[in-house]
Amino acid sequence: DITIVTYKGTGPLTNDLVPDDAMEAYFDAVARDADAARVFFAGHADRLHYYLADRRTDDYLGDGGESLGRALEAATSVHDSGFRGQGSAQVTSDLVHLLGSQDHDFLADHDRAKVLPHVANILNGYKEDVYYSLSRTDYGGAGGTAPRLGQPELGTGGWGVEFSAADLEGTLAQVDHDSAAYKSVVKAQLSASEEFLRDKLAAARVQPERRDELLQAYARGHGLVLKQLFDTHIDTQVAMGELEDDRNLHDLRVADAVSSSLLTILPAFPPAAVPAT
Repeated sequence: DITIVTYKGTGPLTNDLVPDDAMEAYFDAVARDADAARVFFAGHADRLHYYLADRRTDDYLGDGGESLGRALEAATSVHDSGFRGQGSAQVTSDLVHLLGSQDHDFLADHDRAKVLPHVANILNGYKEDVYYSLSRTDYGGAGGTAPRLGQPELGTGGWGVEFSAADLEGTLAQVDHDSAAYKSVVKAQLSASEEFLRDKLAAARVQPERRDELLQAYARGHGLVLKQLFDTHIDTQVAMGELEDDRNLHDLRVADAVSSSLLTILPAFPPAAVPAT
């Protein structure tokens, strides 16, 4: 940042620090108004691409994408069944589709690493939809990422996002460049898992004859979610050169390194009690 001092008459108009990049000031202002942020990005995937990929930034004087990340988070913060919720879901789907098609180090290499915690927060705002997608990866999942009204399994009515597995995996690989951000995603997914478990238990109370079937389906989905999160983390860390190829797990040194890496993304809280059936 630089200090701009403007004089009028006998005194300065301002001694405030202003960003070297005027768009940082713009996004900082937009981030304070969710409606303004949503209107700026919703339906304008080209703007997302320009500000995340095409526009040059200064890796020394720039803010690393912090203000842009806050604006994106504001633009995706409404979760309801109205047009605001639809706009938030549209921005989220455009963002995940863009990031999911890039290399794992895309944001970091474009001087936008500070966007990563905000991308994690955006995903965590749609944690049920993330869980729903990751728990169905063995089915092939959605063909593309797009807004969707209602959560098919939980039956909620607000706007959400139908994530394609490929877009979601690519975006998670980006987030994994920030360990705290990725850890927050893992924590949010464990929280979402509890919601899906409660839903299955509620269904089992209505249809007790299907209890085993419902709980087996939940356990299968929960396992797939954890597998996707762990596999993405390990693959990204290998690509970053932080870990050796985890296929050599017969090597105890490699196995220990992989285990230690997984521990860094697991939240430190005791498992929640299983709700009463």
